[in-house]
Formats: sequence, structure tokens, C-alpha cells
Amino acid sequence: MQYWWARVPFGLVLTFGMPAVIAFLWLKVPDVWHGRSRWTSPDHAGNEGRLYRIHPRSYVTGILPLTALAGALTALGMTLAQEWWLRVGLFRVTILLAALAVPLTVLQWVVNAFNRPAMLVPPVYRHLPGWVGQRWPRLRTKGMAPPETAATRRAARRARRRAAAGRA
Repeated sequence: MQYWWARVPFGLVLTFGMPAVIAFLWLKVPDVWHGRSRWTSPDHAGNEGRLYRIHPRSYVTGILPLTALAGALTALGMTLAQEWWLRVGLFRVTILLAALAVPLTVLQWVVNAFNRPAMLVPPVYRHLPGWVGQRWPRLRTKGMAPPETAATRRAARRARRRAAAGRA
């Protein structure tokens, strides 16, 4: 019971504040999924060198790790506000949710890079390339990309056909 005056209020703020953050993020999913909204983060256009960026094409996979981390903080808040004998189980939940955020972050990086798997990308953005596909033509014009092969030409033709069919 030592330092309850600092532990309990902080725990209550985390317990009730984090679900509000999660709800705010998930309420935007239908608009982003259907292409009605492009808002994904306040600094989307400003920082080019960020490691973790949420694009409209990867909004769902982008908020999954954030949801896991917010859940871990909620469980941590509940841990701080409880008695010692309840803390052990809630602390395990906190560690589990925080560990779950790591593979979900890797999934978000893959979706940003390759715009695949298609079922996790909103239908409006499925025909667009990921950031790897956007950079290959630039590197190719500078002579820094590997030489083009027949397989890459076929893939580029297929992508152009899909893009044309998606716009028609």
C-alpha cells in the first residue's frame, strides 16, 4: 500500500484513458476503408524519415499494434490500481499485449512496403504499389536498381492492367 496516492490515480487515468484512445482510432476505420477520409495521423505529410507511419492504405494494420499497446497500458493501469494479489495476473496480460505489438508492427511495415496482403488493404488502395513499388522506378531511372527482367516487365504490365481495370 506504499505510495497509493501516486499509483492509484495514475492507474485510473490509464484504465479509463486508453480505451478512449482506442475508440477514437477505430471509429475512423469505416471512413478510411471506403476512401471517404484520408486522415490517418496528424503528421502524415510532415515527417519523411519516420520508421512507423500510418498511410491510408495501411490504416487498419497501423492501428492494430497501437491498440495492443493501448491495451497493455490499460492493463498496466488496472495493475497499478489493484491490490498486490491481483497484480500478478494483470501484469502477465500487460506483458502479453505489449509482446503482441511487435509482430503486428512488422505486419504494418509489410503492408506499407508491398501493399499486400490485399485483404488488409482498403479496396480503394489495392491497385496502388507500396513504398517499395514506388521507389523502384526512381531507382531504375538513376541506374541504381537491378536490371529489368522479363518477369518484372510482366508484373508491371499486370499491375498496369489491374490499375486500368480498377479505374474503369
